[in-house]
Amino acid sequence: MQSESTDIRCANRHAMACAFIAIVIFIIVSQITGRIPVAQGAGWDGALYLRYVQTIAAGSFVDTGPYHLSRMLGFAPALIAALGGLKEQGLLLFQSILNSVMLAISLGMFLRLLLDWGLSKSAAWIATSCLGLSWSWLIMPVFYPMLSDHTALVVSVLSMWVWNRNRPDLLAILAFASVWIMPGLLLVPMLLACAPMDPNSSVELKSTLRPMFRWMLQILIALPLIAVCVIAFHIEDAEITTHPKGLDVAWLSLKYISMTCLLLSVVAIWLAWTRLFTQRWFWSKLSLQGMIWTIGASAFSLLLLVFILDWDSGFRGPPILHNMLLQSLAAPFKPLVANFLYFGPILPLAIASVLRWSIAIPKSKLEPHLGLAVVILAFLPFLLMGSESRQWAAVFPVSVAWLAVRLRSEWRLLPFAVMAVVMLIPAAAIKPTLAQAVISQLPLSHPDWQVYFGRLGPWMSRESYFNGVIALSSFVLVLFAIKRSWRIFSLDQRHN
Repeated sequence: MQSESTDIRCANRHAMACAFIAIVIFIIVSQITGRIPVAQGAGWDGALYLRYVQTIAAGSFVDTGPYHLSRMLGFAPALIAALGGLKEQGLLLFQSILNSVMLAISLGMFLRLLLDWGLSKSAAWIATSCLGLSWSWLIMPVFYPMLSDHTALVVSVLSMWVWNRNRPDLLAILAFASVWIMPGLLLVPMLLACAPMDPNSSVELKSTLRPMFRWMLQILIALPLIAVCVIAFHIEDAEITTHPKGLDVAWLSLKYISMTCLLLSVVAIWLAWTRLFTQRWFWSKLSLQGMIWTIGASAFSLLLLVFILDWDSGFRGPPILHNMLLQSLAAPFKPLVANFLYFGPILPLAIASVLRWSIAIPKSKLEPHLGLAVVILAFLPFLLMGSESRQWAAVFPVSVAWLAVRLRSEWRLLPFAVMAVVMLIPAAAIKPTLAQAVISQLPLSHPDWQVYFGRLGPWMSRESYFNGVIALSSFVLVLFAIKRSWRIFSLDQRHN
């Protein structure tokens, strides 16, 4: 008992040290990057959120579209600060500080989670570094503070923390709130509650559904995926070249290769989903209590969202499926490249790991962290078909956690952390480069603007995409070389 309490105190010390170090790094990064030189540091969407916060605090009615207004729960602290008298620049500074503190604490919680799951201290620190040293976690919260993305990252880590403690009631509360923070975020707490942790779980090798039900499920999953492919085939070249408006970033000469990559992505999604969902043991491992709590809370929250906001006027959000297909057809595997550049190397490899795991099952021993895999599998269509990586931020901490518990070894995780640091180097020049881009009124496809937009798929220029392909391919080749050398070294050691 004394040893166990000592271990807990040791883990807590590591978590607190991690949070403190993260805050220091956030302070340093904020001085290097400054804030985005658009709308006096608020940014495009951020300027809208900032205006909403100030007008609501002033007691005015916000007459605007429901899309941005539906995310205002993520800015509740900023609204309280505005009621206390903070204005524009003060609110931006407040939001930067709040983002830094929340994400630093979340990073400490994430480290503690990995320690609870049996990772060594060094492996847990390295995996946590892969999360904290990514563009989305370290740069964006201080560079572009008025976004709900940062709150989504915090909720994702909180969801895993609560899931680890088997509290479906708290996950239901997070699912309810997620609806009002960011679209898609509710999938994380909801699916984690449906697939609780079960460290001692085991399955039979032939525990599949009956053939009739298996075929029906496979066809049911295939139908919407086939519909997606049919829609993609009918998209005109002119639409691809003009998305986003005013930019020429699509690689139209590679359209049919891009179409083939889209089909491969759809096939991968179908294989992964059908392979898992046709296993009888999968359905037996789901929690009815978790489903009732979180699905009920999510449905109630969505109903409130529909009836409270006026969806008949104003901006109701982009056509998500159409935009995702345009992004997929812009260049071969562009969504995967964008996710690599925005989140770092660990997300594409986590996707590959989940695909390999789901297609290779059943095994004699069921993965105890099944919920993590289910969440990533649910996000697969967005991750493989949509290059606007910011919108899928909620799955990023889950992906890092999944790969960490799969690899476990600090030596296997170390290349990911090293690559994450290397990918942060351009951030050192972002402040003067973007300032010059604004002064010179350069187009967003210019290399100066691409220091920022080159990591955001829809606005990624052809040059940025090509560089991303080279970087991702090189990293994968290095991983294979390292893995091969370790295998040879291990064989030599056994021989001796």
